[in-house]
Amino acid sequence: MMKRKLAGLLSMVLMCSLLAAGCGGSGGSEDEGASEKTDAEESKPTVTLMIEVGGFPGLELAVDMAQEKFPEYNIISKEWSIDGVKKAIKTTQAAGGDESIDIAFNSSTGILGFAESGLLTDLQPYLDEDSEWGGLFEESMLQSCTYEDDVYGIPWQAAYPVLVANADIFEELEIEIKDDWTYDDLMDVFEKLKENGYFGLGVSSGYNAWLLRQSYLNGFETEEELDAFNRGEVPVTDEKVVEAFDRVKALYENNYCYPGEGAIAATDDECKVGMTNGKIALYASTNSAATVLIEECGIENARIVNFPSFSNYSTANLLGAPDVYIVPSNASNPEAVKEVLKYLTSEEVLTAMANVGVVVPMKEVKTEDPSYSEYSKDMGRLHSHDFGNLSDEIGDYISTGTAVTNYLYDGEAALEELEQMRKTAVGE
Repeated sequence: MMKRKLAGLLSMVLMCSLLAAGCGGSGGSEDEGASEKTDAEESKPTVTLMIEVGGFPGLELAVDMAQEKFPEYNIISKEWSIDGVKKAIKTTQAAGGDESIDIAFNSSTGILGFAESGLLTDLQPYLDEDSEWGGLFEESMLQSCTYEDDVYGIPWQAAYPVLVANADIFEELEIEIKDDWTYDDLMDVFEKLKENGYFGLGVSSGYNAWLLRQSYLNGFETEEELDAFNRGEVPVTDEKVVEAFDRVKALYENNYCYPGEGAIAATDDECKVGMTNGKIALYASTNSAATVLIEECGIENARIVNFPSFSNYSTANLLGAPDVYIVPSNASNPEAVKEVLKYLTSEEVLTAMANVGVVVPMKEVKTEDPSYSEYSKDMGRLHSHDFGNLSDEIGDYISTGTAVTNYLYDGEAALEELEQMRKTAVGE
């Protein structure tokens, strides 16, 4: 249980696009270990990894398996942090790359800047020469790492939101649980729940950005319109964008979110208390954390439900993106790096990771986890391109929940602030 909890916590961090610093590593990690290499180790090709986060069993397992698989290589594992990855890729290449890393991980949405600056290795040739390996992955997972027909990342985890339903509440009120609720459907359900003393949605303040992103990702009638918005070509004051904000605002104004007044600032612990006490019908979680939430809150009759589109259009885009392994363009020992990368994303390693709670990006997964099919069923809906990727400023404004909070208090000012960020990002 503890392993799955830790896996879920990391996936929630990654889901919010706020890649926090990893807290420790294990087994031969850090520079200290590198400075104590024996003569035998010095003679081996070195592959330096920055993928391991202490306490996250999936990545720890992957490192251990790689070190056991390749005794002919000196595989060094450094502690992961997003700042460490940025420094290792940008600073070391500018300085000549003497202290480079060979394989790191990042979200697929965070690698475009590296790729555009020529700081990453194009991995498409690796995939071309081994079609069986490339065929393991969901096409949408690889597509999210593709820029100008080149692939700059290999996926290892797919993180996205789901809803956990307390099915007892729905059965009591004779409400059908659906995987395809429209926004109007959902508002009708929430109103009936409210009339009977329940809250429709438990969502902590750190994740209200999910609601907004879902609302605008599905708030346009065509994918072409959405793509234009994500590229910054549509003003934030556009009617469709304002409607997306208003749909989220209504959830809070109607007190559909737990605990009612003040729900915009609700903590995860507060929401879990509400779920445990049987007051919340639907709880916003991540796919990897859903089972842990059910166990922690003691929900005996639970259902994992597709995260709604929060719109009334037929689109069903889902906020989310894979986390991927990347190879800096100045990586040393390229053949050794290629072998290790392919093994880290092999069926053997990804299956082992799935068995400890990681939702992996393979087309077919044979796992010991009986609930795996439930919290991985939405992988094909992922839409990794998002308006928040237009600039770090916009990304932070949305992903931290500031955009939603500010809109509740002063909608016009919030949109004006976001519109100025858009103009700055696109150079208007």
